[in-house]
Amino acid sequence: MKKILILLLAALLLASCGSTKTAEPTTTPPVTVTDDGFAPSPAPTGTLPALTEKTPTTNTPEDEEIPLTDLSAFIGSFGVSSGGRLMTFVSDGEDAILTFRTDSGVETVSGKLSATDRTLTVGERAYTYAFWNGMLLLNLDDQPYILQMGDTIASPLLKLLSGSYAGDGCTVVSKDGTLTIALEGNTLNGIPAIESSGKITLIDVESANRALNATATATSVETGGRDAKYAIDGDLGTRWSSEYKDNQSLTLDLGFLQTVGTVRIYWETAAGKDYDLLLSADGENWKNVAAVKGNSTANEWLTYEFEPQSARYVKMDGHTRVGEYGFSIYEMEVYHHYAPALSFTCAADADGIALTLNGTTYHLKEAN
Repeated sequence: MKKILILLLAALLLASCGSTKTAEPTTTPPVTVTDDGFAPSPAPTGTLPALTEKTPTTNTPEDEEIPLTDLSAFIGSFGVSSGGRLMTFVSDGEDAILTFRTDSGVETVSGKLSATDRTLTVGERAYTYAFWNGMLLLNLDDQPYILQMGDTIASPLLKLLSGSYAGDGCTVVSKDGTLTIALEGNTLNGIPAIESSGKITLIDVESANRALNATATATSVETGGRDAKYAIDGDLGTRWSSEYKDNQSLTLDLGFLQTVGTVRIYWETAAGKDYDLLLSADGENWKNVAAVKGNSTANEWLTYEFEPQSARYVKMDGHTRVGEYGFSIYEMEVYHHYAPALSFTCAADADGIALTLNGTTYHLKEAN
Protein backbone atom coordinates (compact mmCIF):
# COMPACT_ATOMS: atom_id res chain seq x y z
CA MET A 1 0.00 0.00 0.00
CA LYS A 2 2.86 2.40 0.86
CA LYS A 3 4.45 1.87 -2.55
CA ILE A 4 1.14 2.58 -4.28
CA LEU A 5 0.77 5.86 -2.35
CA ILE A 6 4.31 6.86 -3.30
CA LEU A 7 3.69 6.14 -6.96
CA LEU A 8 0.41 8.08 -6.89
CA LEU A 9 2.11 11.11 -5.34
CA ALA A 10 4.86 11.01 -7.98
CA ALA A 11 2.23 10.83 -10.72
CA LEU A 12 0.27 13.77 -9.29
CA LEU A 13 3.47 15.79 -9.07
CA LEU A 14 4.17 15.23 -12.75
CA ALA A 15 0.65 16.17 -13.85
CA SER A 16 0.49 19.48 -12.04
CA CYS A 17 3.97 20.87 -12.45
CA GLY A 18 4.91 20.60 -16.11
CA SER A 19 5.45 24.30 -16.75
CA THR A 20 8.89 24.53 -15.16
CA LYS A 21 10.57 21.51 -16.67
CA THR A 22 13.82 21.70 -18.58
CA ALA A 23 14.17 20.00 -21.94
CA GLU A 24 17.91 19.48 -21.79
CA PRO A 25 18.46 16.34 -19.68
CA THR A 26 17.34 12.97 -21.01
CA THR A 27 16.44 9.85 -19.11
CA THR A 28 15.76 6.23 -19.87
CA PRO A 29 12.11 5.27 -20.60
CA PRO A 30 9.79 4.36 -17.69
CA VAL A 31 9.96 0.75 -16.55
CA THR A 32 7.60 -1.55 -14.72
CA VAL A 33 7.49 -1.43 -10.92
CA THR A 34 9.39 -4.22 -9.18
CA ASP A 35 9.21 -5.44 -5.62
CA ASP A 36 12.37 -3.66 -4.58
CA GLY A 37 12.14 -0.34 -6.41
CA PHE A 38 9.96 2.42 -7.70
CA ALA A 39 9.22 3.27 -11.33
CA PRO A 40 6.10 5.47 -11.60
CA SER A 41 3.64 5.00 -14.45
CA PRO A 42 2.51 7.90 -16.67
CA ALA A 43 0.74 10.46 -14.50
CA PRO A 44 -3.03 10.96 -14.38
CA THR A 45 -4.47 14.45 -14.05
CA GLY A 46 -4.63 15.87 -10.55
CA THR A 47 -3.17 18.44 -8.19
CA LEU A 48 0.10 18.73 -6.31
CA PRO A 49 -0.06 16.55 -3.18
CA ALA A 50 0.00 18.22 0.22
CA LEU A 51 3.59 18.65 1.38
CA THR A 52 4.77 17.41 4.74
CA GLU A 53 5.56 19.76 7.57
CA LYS A 54 9.26 19.34 6.82
CA THR A 55 8.78 20.92 3.41
CA PRO A 56 9.37 24.67 3.05
CA THR A 57 6.08 26.27 1.98
CA THR A 58 4.70 29.70 1.18
CA ASN A 59 1.22 31.11 0.81
CA THR A 60 2.21 33.08 -2.25
CA PRO A 61 -0.24 33.15 -5.19
CA GLU A 62 0.74 30.86 -8.06
CA ASP A 63 1.73 33.74 -10.33
CA GLU A 64 4.02 35.36 -7.75
CA GLU A 65 6.35 32.63 -6.54
CA ILE A 66 8.91 33.98 -4.06
CA PRO A 67 12.16 32.04 -3.40
CA LEU A 68 12.27 30.19 -0.09
CA THR A 69 14.77 31.39 2.47
CA ASP A 70 14.79 28.12 4.45
CA LEU A 71 16.47 25.38 2.40
CA SER A 72 17.25 23.06 5.31
CA ALA A 73 15.00 20.32 3.95
CA PHE A 74 17.38 19.88 1.02
CA ILE A 75 20.50 19.36 3.12
CA GLY A 76 21.94 15.86 2.72
CA SER A 77 22.25 13.12 0.13
CA PHE A 78 19.35 11.61 -1.79
CA GLY A 79 19.45 8.81 -4.35
CA VAL A 80 17.45 6.40 -6.48
CA SER A 81 18.50 3.38 -8.54
CA SER A 82 15.24 1.87 -9.71
CA GLY A 83 15.20 -0.06 -12.95
CA GLY A 84 16.83 2.04 -15.66
CA ARG A 85 16.62 5.16 -13.47
CA LEU A 86 19.67 6.39 -11.65
CA MET A 87 20.06 9.73 -9.87
CA THR A 88 21.72 11.40 -6.86
CA PHE A 89 21.09 14.81 -5.32
CA VAL A 90 23.53 16.25 -2.78
CA SER A 91 23.19 19.66 -1.14
CA ASP A 92 24.54 21.63 1.83
CA GLY A 93 21.56 23.98 1.70
CA GLU A 94 23.41 26.55 -0.39
CA ASP A 95 24.87 24.65 -3.32
CA ALA A 96 23.73 21.37 -4.89
CA ILE A 97 24.94 18.69 -7.27
CA LEU A 98 22.46 16.65 -9.29
CA THR A 99 23.88 13.61 -11.11
CA PHE A 100 21.83 11.31 -13.33
CA ARG A 101 22.14 8.70 -16.00
CA THR A 102 21.23 9.55 -19.60
CA ASP A 103 21.12 7.50 -22.80
CA SER A 104 24.65 8.63 -23.66
CA GLY A 105 26.27 8.38 -20.25
CA VAL A 106 26.13 10.38 -17.01
CA GLU A 107 25.28 14.08 -16.70
CA THR A 108 26.00 16.37 -13.75
CA VAL A 109 24.25 19.65 -12.95
CA SER A 110 25.69 21.82 -10.17
CA GLY A 111 25.40 25.33 -8.85
CA LYS A 112 23.61 27.60 -6.42
CA LEU A 113 20.46 26.13 -4.88
CA SER A 114 17.17 28.01 -4.72
CA ALA A 115 13.54 26.94 -4.38
CA THR A 116 9.93 28.02 -4.19
CA ASP A 117 7.16 25.79 -2.90
CA ARG A 118 7.05 24.02 -6.26
CA THR A 119 10.26 24.68 -8.19
CA LEU A 120 13.82 23.63 -7.35
CA THR A 121 16.66 25.39 -9.17
CA VAL A 122 20.23 24.06 -9.37
CA GLY A 123 22.48 26.51 -11.12
CA GLU A 124 20.47 27.50 -14.19
CA ARG A 125 18.32 24.34 -14.34
CA ALA A 126 14.82 24.27 -12.83
CA TYR A 127 12.83 21.19 -11.77
CA THR A 128 9.50 20.67 -10.04
CA TYR A 129 9.65 18.85 -6.72
CA ALA A 130 7.86 17.80 -3.53
CA PHE A 131 8.73 16.00 -0.29
CA TRP A 132 6.88 12.99 1.07
CA ASN A 133 7.82 10.93 4.15
CA GLY A 134 11.41 12.15 4.00
CA MET A 135 11.77 11.38 0.29
CA LEU A 136 12.41 13.92 -2.44
CA LEU A 137 10.10 13.63 -5.45
CA LEU A 138 11.86 15.28 -8.37
CA ASN A 139 10.51 15.75 -11.88
CA LEU A 140 13.19 15.51 -14.57
CA ASP A 141 12.19 15.90 -18.21
CA ASP A 142 8.59 14.77 -17.58
CA GLN A 143 9.70 11.77 -15.51
CA PRO A 144 9.19 11.68 -11.73
CA TYR A 145 12.02 10.30 -9.60
CA ILE A 146 11.59 9.25 -5.96
CA LEU A 147 14.89 9.79 -4.15
CA GLN A 148 15.46 8.33 -0.71
CA MET A 149 17.49 10.15 1.94
CA GLY A 150 20.85 8.71 2.93
CA ASP A 151 23.57 6.66 1.25
CA THR A 152 22.26 4.63 -1.67
CA ILE A 153 23.79 2.38 -4.29
CA ALA A 154 23.06 5.08 -6.87
CA SER A 155 26.23 7.03 -6.04
CA PRO A 156 28.81 4.28 -6.72
CA LEU A 157 26.87 3.16 -9.78
CA LEU A 158 26.97 6.64 -11.27
CA LYS A 159 30.69 6.91 -10.52
CA LEU A 160 31.32 3.61 -12.26
CA LEU A 161 29.36 4.75 -15.32
CA SER A 162 31.10 8.11 -15.59
CA GLY A 163 34.82 7.45 -15.57
CA SER A 164 37.67 4.97 -15.57
CA TYR A 165 38.53 2.66 -12.67
CA ALA A 166 41.15 -0.03 -12.17
CA GLY A 167 42.38 -2.41 -9.47
CA ASP A 168 43.07 -6.08 -8.67
CA GLY A 169 43.63 -6.83 -12.36
CA CYS A 170 40.23 -5.44 -13.38
CA THR A 171 39.67 -2.32 -15.48
CA VAL A 172 36.34 -0.56 -16.05
CA VAL A 173 35.97 2.26 -18.58
CA SER A 174 32.76 4.11 -19.42
CA LYS A 175 32.43 6.23 -22.55
CA ASP A 176 29.37 7.52 -24.42
CA GLY A 177 27.04 5.21 -22.52
CA THR A 178 29.09 2.08 -23.24
CA LEU A 179 30.84 0.21 -20.43
CA THR A 180 34.01 -1.79 -21.06
CA ILE A 181 35.23 -4.34 -18.52
CA ALA A 182 38.64 -5.98 -18.95
CA LEU A 183 39.53 -8.87 -16.64
CA GLU A 184 42.23 -11.51 -17.01
CA GLY A 185 42.67 -10.86 -20.70
CA ASN A 186 38.96 -10.94 -21.50
CA THR A 187 37.13 -7.78 -22.57
CA LEU A 188 33.40 -7.16 -22.66
CA ASN A 189 31.82 -4.05 -24.15
CA GLY A 190 28.16 -3.21 -23.73
CA ILE A 191 25.41 -0.85 -22.73
CA PRO A 192 24.59 -1.53 -19.06
CA ALA A 193 21.06 -2.33 -17.88
CA ILE A 194 20.40 -1.59 -14.21
CA GLU A 195 17.95 -3.58 -12.13
CA SER A 196 16.05 -2.18 -9.15
CA SER A 197 18.29 -4.19 -6.83
CA GLY A 198 21.31 -2.26 -8.09
CA LYS A 199 22.64 -5.18 -10.10
CA ILE A 200 24.12 -4.27 -13.48
CA THR A 201 23.74 -6.57 -16.48
CA LEU A 202 26.14 -6.07 -19.36
CA ILE A 203 25.54 -7.68 -22.75
CA ASP A 204 28.32 -7.43 -25.29
CA VAL A 205 27.41 -5.08 -28.14
CA GLU A 206 28.58 -7.64 -30.70
CA SER A 207 26.79 -10.51 -28.98
CA ALA A 208 23.25 -9.80 -30.14
CA ASN A 209 21.39 -12.91 -31.24
CA ARG A 210 20.88 -12.38 -34.99
CA ALA A 211 18.30 -15.19 -35.15
CA LEU A 212 15.74 -13.21 -33.14
CA ASN A 213 15.20 -10.90 -36.13
CA ALA A 214 15.37 -13.66 -38.74
CA THR A 215 12.76 -15.74 -40.54
CA ALA A 216 12.84 -19.54 -40.47
CA THR A 217 11.74 -22.23 -42.92
CA ALA A 218 11.94 -26.01 -42.66
CA THR A 219 11.71 -28.96 -45.02
CA SER A 220 8.82 -30.34 -42.93
CA VAL A 221 6.75 -29.73 -39.80
CA GLU A 222 5.46 -32.46 -37.50
CA THR A 223 2.16 -30.78 -36.62
CA GLY A 224 0.55 -27.42 -35.90
CA GLY A 225 2.30 -25.46 -33.17
CA ARG A 226 5.68 -26.92 -34.15
CA ASP A 227 6.44 -24.51 -36.99
CA ALA A 228 9.96 -23.40 -37.88
CA LYS A 229 9.46 -19.93 -36.37
CA TYR A 230 9.31 -21.43 -32.88
CA ALA A 231 12.99 -22.39 -33.11
CA ILE A 232 14.02 -18.72 -33.15
CA ASP A 233 11.43 -16.98 -30.93
CA GLY A 234 13.70 -16.75 -27.86
CA ASP A 235 11.42 -19.09 -25.88
CA LEU A 236 12.71 -22.48 -24.68
CA GLY A 237 9.10 -23.50 -24.07
CA THR A 238 8.36 -23.67 -27.81
CA ARG A 239 10.06 -25.69 -30.55
CA TRP A 240 10.25 -26.75 -34.17
CA SER A 241 9.72 -30.44 -34.95
CA SER A 242 10.07 -32.16 -38.30
CA GLU A 243 8.30 -35.21 -39.62
CA TYR A 244 9.60 -38.54 -38.30
CA LYS A 245 12.26 -39.14 -40.92
CA ASP A 246 15.91 -38.40 -41.71
CA ASN A 247 17.31 -35.71 -44.00
CA GLN A 248 15.43 -32.66 -42.69
CA SER A 249 16.71 -29.10 -42.46
CA LEU A 250 15.99 -25.76 -40.79
CA THR A 251 17.09 -22.58 -42.61
CA LEU A 252 17.32 -19.07 -41.17
CA ASP A 253 17.25 -15.92 -43.28
CA LEU A 254 18.95 -13.09 -41.32
CA GLY A 255 17.54 -10.50 -43.74
CA PHE A 256 20.88 -9.13 -44.94
CA LEU A 257 24.58 -9.99 -44.87
CA GLN A 258 25.94 -10.14 -41.33
CA THR A 259 29.11 -11.38 -39.67
CA VAL A 260 28.51 -14.85 -38.21
CA GLY A 261 30.99 -16.72 -36.03
CA THR A 262 28.87 -18.77 -33.59
CA VAL A 263 25.76 -20.93 -33.81
CA ARG A 264 24.06 -22.37 -30.72
CA ILE A 265 21.42 -25.13 -30.73
CA TYR A 266 19.21 -26.38 -27.90
CA TRP A 267 17.90 -29.77 -29.04
CA GLU A 268 14.78 -31.41 -27.66
CA THR A 269 15.04 -35.13 -26.85
CA ALA A 270 14.40 -35.76 -30.55
CA ALA A 271 17.86 -34.44 -31.41
CA GLY A 272 19.96 -34.61 -34.52
CA LYS A 273 22.69 -37.26 -34.50
CA ASP A 274 24.58 -36.37 -37.69
CA TYR A 275 24.15 -32.89 -39.14
CA ASP A 276 26.00 -29.98 -40.71
CA LEU A 277 25.87 -26.25 -40.04
CA LEU A 278 26.04 -24.31 -43.29
CA LEU A 279 26.39 -20.61 -44.17
CA SER A 280 25.46 -18.83 -47.39
CA ALA A 281 25.50 -15.28 -48.70
CA ASP A 282 22.94 -15.91 -51.45
CA GLY A 283 20.96 -19.00 -50.38
CA GLU A 284 22.45 -21.09 -53.18
CA ASN A 285 26.15 -21.49 -52.45
CA TRP A 286 26.81 -23.00 -49.03
CA LYS A 287 29.88 -23.40 -46.84
CA ASN A 288 30.06 -26.10 -44.17
CA VAL A 289 31.34 -24.53 -40.91
CA ALA A 290 30.59 -27.45 -38.54
CA ALA A 291 30.20 -31.13 -39.40
CA VAL A 292 28.66 -32.92 -36.40
CA LYS A 293 28.87 -36.72 -36.11
CA GLY A 294 27.35 -38.97 -33.44
CA ASN A 295 25.70 -36.30 -31.30
CA SER A 296 23.57 -37.59 -28.41
CA THR A 297 23.26 -34.37 -26.36
CA ALA A 298 19.76 -32.95 -25.83
CA ASN A 299 18.03 -30.49 -23.49
CA GLU A 300 21.11 -28.30 -23.11
CA TRP A 301 22.98 -25.80 -25.21
CA LEU A 302 25.52 -26.88 -27.82
CA THR A 303 27.80 -24.09 -29.04
CA TYR A 304 29.67 -24.17 -32.35
CA GLU A 305 32.33 -21.50 -32.95
CA PHE A 306 34.17 -20.93 -36.23
CA GLU A 307 36.01 -18.21 -38.16
CA PRO A 308 33.62 -15.23 -38.41
CA GLN A 309 32.40 -14.66 -41.97
CA SER A 310 29.74 -12.79 -43.88
CA ALA A 311 26.44 -14.64 -44.37
CA ARG A 312 22.73 -14.03 -44.75
CA TYR A 313 21.52 -17.62 -44.47
CA VAL A 314 22.26 -20.20 -41.75
CA LYS A 315 21.17 -23.81 -42.11
CA MET A 316 21.03 -26.84 -39.85
CA ASP A 317 21.14 -29.66 -42.41
CA GLY A 318 20.11 -32.83 -40.56
CA HIS A 319 21.10 -36.25 -41.88
CA THR A 320 20.23 -38.79 -39.18
CA ARG A 321 18.22 -38.62 -35.92
CA VAL A 322 19.03 -39.76 -32.39
CA GLY A 323 15.78 -41.72 -31.97
CA GLU A 324 12.61 -42.73 -33.77
CA TYR A 325 11.10 -39.21 -33.79
CA GLY A 326 12.02 -36.28 -36.02
CA PHE A 327 14.47 -33.40 -35.62
CA SER A 328 13.27 -31.04 -32.88
CA ILE A 329 14.95 -27.76 -31.84
CA TYR A 330 13.82 -25.62 -28.91
CA GLU A 331 16.05 -22.73 -29.95
CA MET A 332 18.71 -21.93 -32.52
CA GLU A 333 20.83 -18.79 -32.03
CA VAL A 334 23.26 -16.99 -34.33
CA TYR A 335 26.02 -14.59 -33.20
CA HIS A 336 29.03 -12.68 -34.44
CA HIS A 337 30.61 -14.09 -31.31
CA TYR A 338 28.80 -15.37 -28.25
CA ALA A 339 29.46 -13.93 -24.79
CA PRO A 340 27.09 -14.62 -21.90
CA ALA A 341 25.54 -11.65 -20.15
CA LEU A 342 27.65 -10.44 -17.25
CA SER A 343 25.95 -9.43 -13.99
CA PHE A 344 27.67 -7.61 -11.15
CA THR A 345 27.12 -5.15 -8.31
CA CYS A 346 29.18 -2.31 -6.94
CA ALA A 347 29.37 -0.38 -3.68
CA ALA A 348 31.29 2.54 -2.24
CA ASP A 349 34.78 1.60 -1.08
CA ALA A 350 37.26 3.42 1.15
CA ASP A 351 39.35 4.51 -1.83
CA GLY A 352 36.90 4.11 -4.69
CA ILE A 353 34.48 1.37 -5.74
CA ALA A 354 34.14 -2.28 -4.73
CA LEU A 355 33.01 -4.27 -7.76
CA THR A 356 31.66 -7.77 -7.05
CA LEU A 357 31.81 -9.99 -10.11
CA ASN A 358 31.02 -13.72 -10.07
CA GLY A 359 31.44 -13.80 -6.30
CA THR A 360 34.82 -12.03 -6.33
CA THR A 361 35.20 -8.42 -5.18
CA TYR A 362 37.62 -6.15 -6.99
CA HIS A 363 38.71 -2.93 -5.27
CA LEU A 364 38.88 -0.25 -7.94
CA LYS A 365 40.37 3.23 -7.77
CA GLU A 366 39.80 6.06 -10.21
CA ALA A 367 42.31 5.76 -13.05
CA ASN A 368 44.31 8.70 -14.33
